[in-house]
Amino acid sequence: MNNSQLRRCAIDATVCMCIFVCSGLAVGAEGGAFDSDGITLRSWLPLGDFPGGQSSANDIWGYVSPSGREYAIVGLRGGTAFVEVTNPSAATLIDYVPTPGGASIWRDMRTYEEYAYSVSEDGFGMEVIDLSDIDNGSVELVNLVNDNATFSAHNVSVNEDSGYAYLVGTNNALGFVVVDLSDPANPVIGESWTLSDFHDLQAVSYVDGPYAGREIVFGFGGWSSDLWIIDVTDKSDMVVLSRTDYPNAEYCHQGWLSPDRQLLYTNDELDELNNDDITTTTTHVFDVRNLENPVHVRTFSNGQTSIDHNLMTRGRYVIQANYTSGLRIFDVCDLFSAHEVAYFDTHPESNNPEFEGAWGVYSDLPSGIILVSDINRGLFVLETDIDLVQENIPEVLYVNKKALTTGDGSSWGEALTDLQEAIEMAKCTSGAITEIRVAAGVYKPDGGSGSQPATFDLVSGLSIYGGFAGNEALLEDRDPEANLTVLSGDLAGDDGEGFANTGENSFNVVGGVDLDATTLLDGFTIIGGNTSTSGAGIKLTNSSLTIRRCRIVGNQAQRGAGTYLSDGSNATFEQCVFEGNAAGINGGGGESVGSNPTLTDCIFRNNAAGSGGGGFAASFGDASFVRCVFEQNVANFGGGLNNATGDAIVERCKFLLNIASVFGGGMYNLQGNPRIEDSLFVGNLADSGGGMYSRFDSAPVVLNATLFGNQASGVGGGMFHADSTPDIRSSVLWGNSDASDSLESGQIFFDDDVDGGINYSCVEGWLGLIGGVGMIGDDPMFRDEIGDDGVFASGDEDLRLSSGSPSVNTGDEDALSLGADLDGHARILCDRIDMGAFESGIGDGDCDGDVDLSDFGTLQVCFGTTDAVDECLNYDTDLDGTIDIADFAEFISAAK
Repeated sequence: MNNSQLRRCAIDATVCMCIFVCSGLAVGAEGGAFDSDGITLRSWLPLGDFPGGQSSANDIWGYVSPSGREYAIVGLRGGTAFVEVTNPSAATLIDYVPTPGGASIWRDMRTYEEYAYSVSEDGFGMEVIDLSDIDNGSVELVNLVNDNATFSAHNVSVNEDSGYAYLVGTNNALGFVVVDLSDPANPVIGESWTLSDFHDLQAVSYVDGPYAGREIVFGFGGWSSDLWIIDVTDKSDMVVLSRTDYPNAEYCHQGWLSPDRQLLYTNDELDELNNDDITTTTTHVFDVRNLENPVHVRTFSNGQTSIDHNLMTRGRYVIQANYTSGLRIFDVCDLFSAHEVAYFDTHPESNNPEFEGAWGVYSDLPSGIILVSDINRGLFVLETDIDLVQENIPEVLYVNKKALTTGDGSSWGEALTDLQEAIEMAKCTSGAITEIRVAAGVYKPDGGSGSQPATFDLVSGLSIYGGFAGNEALLEDRDPEANLTVLSGDLAGDDGEGFANTGENSFNVVGGVDLDATTLLDGFTIIGGNTSTSGAGIKLTNSSLTIRRCRIVGNQAQRGAGTYLSDGSNATFEQCVFEGNAAGINGGGGESVGSNPTLTDCIFRNNAAGSGGGGFAASFGDASFVRCVFEQNVANFGGGLNNATGDAIVERCKFLLNIASVFGGGMYNLQGNPRIEDSLFVGNLADSGGGMYSRFDSAPVVLNATLFGNQASGVGGGMFHADSTPDIRSSVLWGNSDASDSLESGQIFFDDDVDGGINYSCVEGWLGLIGGVGMIGDDPMFRDEIGDDGVFASGDEDLRLSSGSPSVNTGDEDALSLGADLDGHARILCDRIDMGAFESGIGDGDCDGDVDLSDFGTLQVCFGTTDAVDECLNYDTDLDGTIDIADFAEFISAAK
């Protein structure tokens, strides 16, 4: 026994005793003696079936030849055996490679391309075994790799993506030794990492996400009882990212990442034996999404008393070789209810915490066959009833609340009745299910349990569509408006007006954490969430999904009642309506904090907040609002929109009839640099800054805005700016009012500490007191200042510029906006940009100020052209590059 063996025996004294004294204990037992559930024994090769008079087996690995035939690579005390398992019921020994050195009770094997690598603690180096002729019944030892210093190892790990192997527990290094497999038949031993002793490791290469392009080692620290995470991308400068301990640690043995690399499952070989607080087989789970800060999140157990030894993961399952209790399979889809779903006990004598029985498991064969190596009984070839291969999982699931019976979700005829069940199925299939289609009805996240924390927890890569009648063949056949599909937090079904009876409602109807841009929620009404914290309707953390054609209605929270986005949630909302939501503090319709959401063609109506942002509150990020409407929202600050310490983008939006009891009826800016372009502010009310209020180092840029009929009971009916640096250009402020007698201050008020101003704009009552160049005070000649209802500043006015308006072609020619006015028409149709939110000149091809017969003649010439430029540009009203019937309709409207 060499020094390395002595060291290992000092660590696992019971293993040595078992192997040297009790190795033949169970040979000769028949298959029928093994207790099992959900697993069938297909083949069994006892130790006596292997050459060399083997007294024990150790680890195991699998191999698939280029032809698709499957093999088990079995570690034995005297060498390495190769067994074909293509027909699992007739496992056949193919070849055997005896160890060149002395026998070893520890052996580990991995494969790369058409080679196997076998290491042991009594070897003369890493064995390189050529598998190219394995289908013909032959393998060949072609090389022994050592550098005269490193000649034995306890484990070997191979990263097939990077082409590197890692020797662990060598006679020459504490941690691991790097081996370059660029020439697979002639590996080269390279750098060593020696900061801590390791028992095992897993090395992977990241191809996407924040660690894309980096190779990472997850090291299991043995006696150090720590999880180490090391960046080994640069082998000459390997960097420790983190070192994490865990409760009741004794000997951190081995582990495996989940398929999505968000979780790491590890086993501790000695906690069941040595720690009084651990009495059952205990698996530890780490959240490793942040490699610099992994978190030990929980443990799970099946209640057995055996020692867990080696494990792998596949899909939703953790598959373990647990010494005396044999093979154990756990469903970990819902980590908080992880449970055993199948087992095969290779050691029927007992489940005691002893070093006998199942040593290793391999579960990655394409067929789904599971290989188990047993110290005392050799090789087991097993088949489980569980669909590890996931061959029968539909890509699309169907859900219909009104279905008479629940099916498997594969069609409308076999529809599931519970959306939560469908989401859980998708979550647990490693991306096999990409879409869920949901028929009209009311769906609740609690499954009838009344659990308020229950939420529809979205899944990356999954698209969920509502709005089906329940018989559509195609996605485009659905109609969300006709087929109302509701995600409801009203668990008791008794909600009343004014948020009555909501005390038992779901805290967050929809939730999402770390969702990527492949995630979609489309065509739902989200209603009835109620929480004392945030995100009653939708709560998102670090998520970049898309939410489309949804109505977020009647939710109540302290912050972000309709939706709450935090921690870099750069989500996209399209064609959504936020209505009737109420927040105690900020963001009645929604709130984003430290995030950069984009909201396009959305409506915020009748939402309320006790502090800021009745419609929406954005802070510490760059929220973007495109073609959105903020209407009749109420708050203390920013009735429509509250922008604090952020650089919000507001493009082609309407702020109508919003109310702030203090500042900024339409919009409030605090310590931010927002950019507002081609937008309309009408009929908004506040104490100061009826349309817009900016203060405390705010630097708003306002281009081509129209502010009309906004009121302040104090100062600044249109705009109020204090301690700020505004840059206002090409805008029209008309018909606004405040408590002063000055028309000019009723439109815009600058406090003494303002550094900036307004230029090339039309301001009613302009006297020059506010400075600026290119300024006018003449009537902008709106088409209709009253609207069809005859009520001033009610929001239905036509504030486009009439022919002959002094605001036409008088905007700042050096401050071109984003290319379209509030109607979507091109900017600068004639000469230069207009003032205000709307560009005149539609249909006026000759730019004479009138749309007449001469223009109609030019339209005829331009009709049907593409890449509209020059004289045809004035007719391309929808900016699609083609002059067609849609543009002709707009021309007729302009001619009136």
